[in-house]
Amino acid sequence: MTKILHTLVAAGITHVVGLPDNTSAPLFDALFDHLWIRLVTVTREGEAFAIASGLWLGGASPLVVIQNTGLLESGDSLRGTAARMGAPIPILVTGRGYSKMKEAG
Repeated sequence: MTKILHTLVAAGITHVVGLPDNTSAPLFDALFDHLWIRLVTVTREGEAFAIASGLWLGGASPLVVIQNTGLLESGDSLRGTAARMGAPIPILVTGRGYSKMKEAG
């Protein structure tokens, strides 16, 4: 987790916006008390892009962290807000169900 945090700081990420899941929970836990990166949790993935777009508009450099099914849920917000504004928001998409696929062989 330390390498990921160092990478986010080096990339200039100021905020991580998202909805934690089983895969991303360790990252969210590590960011809870981070000195330079603020954590913003949401109740739906679509909110993440609207909030991140507003943060970008205010001069921040947000990262959106969502699960793969959440990317589909947030499509309208991604297109209608972030893309329309031209907000350069990086996205980290976790793989929901990936561990079960590995177990199944």
